[in-house]
Amino acid sequence: MATAIRVQPSMPNLLRIALRADGIVEIVFGIIGIVDAELIDTFSKANLGFSLGRPAVVISSAILPLYGVALLWTAARPTISTQQAMIPITINAVSGVITIALLVMGWSKFTNEGRWAIFVLASVGDFAILQAYGLYRQRKLN
Repeated sequence: MATAIRVQPSMPNLLRIALRADGIVEIVFGIIGIVDAELIDTFSKANLGFSLGRPAVVISSAILPLYGVALLWTAARPTISTQQAMIPITINAVSGVITIALLVMGWSKFTNEGRWAIFVLASVGDFAILQAYGLYRQRKLN
């Protein structure tokens, strides 16, 4: 049986704020990825040594706004189950760890701009920390 956290939608709490912020960031990054697909493809070729291809960048970028809308929808629900909260926490934690590992290990021949891009991507781990702490606080209160 799923553990549900009952919180009024109008009542701000850390879990809802972190989910909303994550959703907004996902939507913005997705739109930027769709609009600047050619630039991202060129950037990947310069930093990774191979081209991702414009269609692949557009398709992968189109997924981000959908995920962002799902996060906003979850944050607006009157009840957020523990499982619903754990999905973005897990996604953000795994992607944060992978990008930090790539940065630290110097996996590819990234330029300085590429290293900064990886650092920015690694910051999604911050959302995982905020969401996990928000979930912990809500479970403690209920």
